[in-house]
Amino acid sequence: MSIDDQLTNAVLNIAVIRGARGLTCLELARNCSLKSAKRINDLEDGRGKISIDELICIADYFGVSIDGLLKQKAKIVFEP
Repeated sequence: MSIDDQLTNAVLNIAVIRGARGLTCLELARNCSLKSAKRINDLEDGRGKISIDELICIADYFGVSIDGLLKQKAKIVFEP
């Protein structure tokens, strides 16, 4: 898997996790000190590449590993 494929996978996983947690793009941007909600929207829509710093911050915020974001599909477990 190429690095571009891994970064694309990470962005897809971020979108899934963000949605599962009920976070808006604005909330994620604010919590991760990103420039704006538009930056999150652009990433999720495939416009631009996520930076390493953004990836680290988002992984830390979600409490997931960077490796997991890059290589695996997000597994969402809903608790009753």
